[in-house]
This record gives sequence, C-alpha cells and structure tokens, in this order.
Amino acid sequence: MKLFRPSSRGMWIAAVSTILILPFVFPVLSHAPAPVEIQTDDRRLIKATWLWDARRIATEPDEILSFLQKNGVNLLYLQVKPSDVSVDHYRHFIRKARSLGIDVHALNGQPEWAFLHRYDELQSFVDWVRRYNDAVLRSESFTGIHLDIEPYLLPQWKTDRDRVIREWKENTERIVAQIKERSDLVAGADLPFWLDDVPAVPGETPSGQLSSWMIRQFDHVTLMAYRNKAVEDDGILAHVRSELKTAAAWNKTVLVGVSINATDEGDKVSFAEKGKAEMQRQLSITDAHLRPFASYGGHAIHDYASWKAAKD
Repeated sequence: MKLFRPSSRGMWIAAVSTILILPFVFPVLSHAPAPVEIQTDDRRLIKATWLWDARRIATEPDEILSFLQKNGVNLLYLQVKPSDVSVDHYRHFIRKARSLGIDVHALNGQPEWAFLHRYDELQSFVDWVRRYNDAVLRSESFTGIHLDIEPYLLPQWKTDRDRVIREWKENTERIVAQIKERSDLVAGADLPFWLDDVPAVPGETPSGQLSSWMIRQFDHVTLMAYRNKAVEDDGILAHVRSELKTAAAWNKTVLVGVSINATDEGDKVSFAEKGKAEMQRQLSITDAHLRPFASYGGHAIHDYASWKAAKD
C-alpha cells in the first residue's frame, strides 16, 4: 500500500511499505500485534496542510502553489465543494500541483457524518470524488480521500457517547470499504490525540482504544496533536507515541498535525502567537525524534490560510 500514487512526473512521494489488505472488520486487540518496526532509512517525510476554502484555487491558484512549494509541502488536503468550485478549476489546479510533486487528497467532513442517518451525505462525497477521477486524466485526479469527522464536538458526545461511537465506527467501516472498492485511493482521516483514552466498545478495558480501532481502518491518519512545544510532559511527542506504536504494529502511517490557527483554547495549543519560525523549529525537533518509527510519515500544519497569514 502506498500513501501516495505517483505524480505526473512518475515519482513516488513518501512511499509506504506494501501490505496485504486486511478485512475491514477487525477483531478487538485480542492477539498481540507485530513488534514495532524501527526505521533506519533516510526516507523523505511528508509535509501536509489543509485548504478548506476551495474557492481559492479558482482565484489564486498560482499563489497557493507558490506558497506550498516554497514551504516544502508535498500533500494537500483540499476540500471538495462542487457547489462553489467547478470541475475545471479542480482539474487545472490538481494538474499543476501534481506537476510540482504535490499530491492532493479530497477533504471533507462534518461531525454529524458519524451518525447512521447522515451516511448518505458521506457516501455522496466519496461518490463525487470517484466520478470526478473517472472523468479526468490521471494527472488531474485526487490520490486520496481525507475525512474530518469530529463527532466529539456534538452535544450527543456528552449525553449519548456510546451510541455516537457505535455509529461512527459503522460508518467508518462502510465508507473505507467504499473508498477501496475499484479504487487505489488512499483512505485517511483526522483524529484527536486523546482518542486513546476512549474505549472502542462501551465497557471495554483501555486495551480496546478507539484510536487503535480507527488507525487500523485507514491507510493513514493525521493525529491532531495540537501543542506548540515538542518536548515536554504535555507536548507533541508525549501525545503521539502510543498511536505511532499501534500504527507500526499494523503497517499504518501517522502524520502529526499541529495548528497555527488563532484559538481561545489556551496558550499551548497553537503556534499563532509564536509564529512560523518557532513552529518550524518545533516540527524539526518532532521529526528528529519520531523518524525512527516506521509508522511516522511526517507532519501536517492546520491550515493553509492561517499559516500563510501568520507572523514570521
């Protein structure tokens, strides 16, 4: 399984070891996973970012691509919003991006997509991406689908969390199977770092973590480790090692996400006040510490608009 398909230049970006595709319904961790593999090669890490306002690819495509190229980005999570952006704008932008060695994954999600009665919306998104890819040149196609479904933002997470988790898991299994059906699209998702404190099944012991279950479903996950220091008790590294070990055991890939968005969640969450240079310094530290993990794919910065506007 590759995290990326080849770009139009025929180059593989951040290749991940080939694995046997496992069934989508996994048993709870009743068997010990394989030992954690330690990576010794000098592989190129992924650097990703999110672009939520897809209208910008119609109004400022060259400016976006210049910024991404200048900052070493080789993976873009680009929101799909056909009501605002034409197919031709997606085609032209993705073709230019891939010619520069930047892969593009189709991004979308809503907290409510965790519910069974909203599955049709999730399916419609994936169907649109597949129809789009079938209609365009390979050099203009999305190479993956990236889901941002965060049901813990809903009031039901507090009032009926067991139901939310059960339905979220069912929708996840179904949609990943659909993504993989007759497709080589990479299946990815955003996850919060604290999901390893949530049992995958109500009443289960901590060994059945929801984060572990989710990691096993996808080709890769972007772990939203939103802290602005790498090395401290409540820093980036402290919040990702468990998930990296789980991912390594199942031949999955983890990107570590940080935020440079303005926030009122506290002074340790974002790099908005610290700036781009300090963010890059902390990410370099993170890369150095985590590169030995075979499951570590690189890092992701949330998001393009805030990153571009942030102080140096």
